[in-house]
Amino acid sequence: MNRKTIILTLTLLSILAFAARLGTDIYFKAWRTPSAMEHRPIAQALVHGKGFTFGDWKYYGPTSAQSPPFPFLLAAMYKIFGAVDDNGMFVKTNEYNAYIAILALIALAGAALVWLTYQMTRTLGGTPLAALIAAAL
Repeated sequence: MNRKTIILTLTLLSILAFAARLGTDIYFKAWRTPSAMEHRPIAQALVHGKGFTFGDWKYYGPTSAQSPPFPFLLAAMYKIFGAVDDNGMFVKTNEYNAYIAILALIALAGAALVWLTYQMTRTLGGTPLAALIAAAL
């Protein structure tokens, strides 16, 4: 298997991974019913400068209910798209745009994982064909 065939196959697999993920998000309108759970109020608190806090179970304060990466990403997107107004209320259209941007980032990450999986398999001693199969999976 030559290098050109491998690169072409990986490129096609990446495009397919991106299109499948984003297509599924668009088909199900995933931005309308986000599964942000505790991420949403934590991100809202971050936007308003209250820190990594969450209020539930008759408690409001620092939390470890969720790991930090997604709430910080969500807060950044809320800030960029203006999804939370000065009163702490959500602006629906802007919140949807923030989620759409995150869904696109996740689809890009999935496409990048095709290449990373290929490289990891090759690094661990797999043949080029085995690495392509792993990347496709």
